Amino acid sequence: MTTLSCNARLAPGPFERRRACIARPVPARFVRVAAALAVALAVAACGGGGSGAKKATQVVAKVNDDELSVHQINFVLQRTPGIPPERAAEARKEVLERLIDQELAVQRAKGSKLDRDAEIMQRLEAARREVLARAYMERVAAQVPKPDANEVAKFFADNPALFAERRIWRLNEIVLPGQPSNWTTLSKQLAPVKTAAEAADLLRRAGIDSAVATNVARGSEGIPLDLLPKFAKLKDGEVAIFQNGPQLVIAEIRSSQPAPLDAKQAGPAIEQFIMNRRRTEAAQAEMKRLRDGAKIEYKGDFAQGATAPATKPAPKAPDGEKGAIERGIGGLK
Repeated sequence: MTTLSCNARLAPGPFERRRACIARPVPARFVRVAAALAVALAVAACGGGGSGAKKATQVVAKVNDDELSVHQINFVLQRTPGIPPERAAEARKEVLERLIDQELAVQRAKGSKLDRDAEIMQRLEAARREVLARAYMERVAAQVPKPDANEVAKFFADNPALFAERRIWRLNEIVLPGQPSNWTTLSKQLAPVKTAAEAADLLRRAGIDSAVATNVARGSEGIPLDLLPKFAKLKDGEVAIFQNGPQLVIAEIRSSQPAPLDAKQAGPAIEQFIMNRRRTEAAQAEMKRLRDGAKIEYKGDFAQGATAPATKPAPKAPDGEKGAIERGIGGLK
């Protein structure tokens, strides 16, 4: 068995699928429902053109003594991508009904004085702080410049295993959510195993329930960038262990085949990846600048021997850094 390692210290790699969202999840029926939405809303807001036409209003419903506006509908729909034109009107109605339900619940909550409950007030303040902090870091990240053609070309040339020599592997693999607490011992026991099934059996005897996913297709972009050159040298039949973001992967290589990409195909994905990396670096640098310029005093239980962390976790870049190359290349398969 081959154990691949890098200097990531179990930190999320550039190809990890990270998701962070501060908005309320949208039901699946809205996911398909916003291309022509702006036009539909503009038409609705303008009203008729004749002299007898009703004056357009931004109020779309009145719930007891409170009003709901078209802006509230727009806010929800702007965060619901992929709405086809034919579903725009239906989507607006569905969102309005959800807002009415929400408003009724809010009114009852206020009537019950929940907005004055200490715990609820803390949760509201925490949400406000999260939104403000994220908005600031998103503004910082939005100011990074796009890579030029030379930078994109250099990234392509510097990563042949990802592009010109790209491969797709068929694997039997075990994916653990993270390293077990007794990993030092387990890793030594796993070293001689020949198959993923053997690894799963050993893990089960150690009290770790781990299923083997068979015939999994994983392209070069599905391997952490730092580990890809070593992984690409493995042969069919070998077993490798590697860290993929927070996950621990035990992979038995069944077969592989070339699946190269040329510079034109890879260009958009490379540009997006470089942008995401720059946004993350900009967010880290700005947080360091803010900390360096601030007067931070630790109090109470944190006063004795407490120091600011040497490095702070990177604030999440807008749209997450959700494996831009992996997603971009995925559409080219």
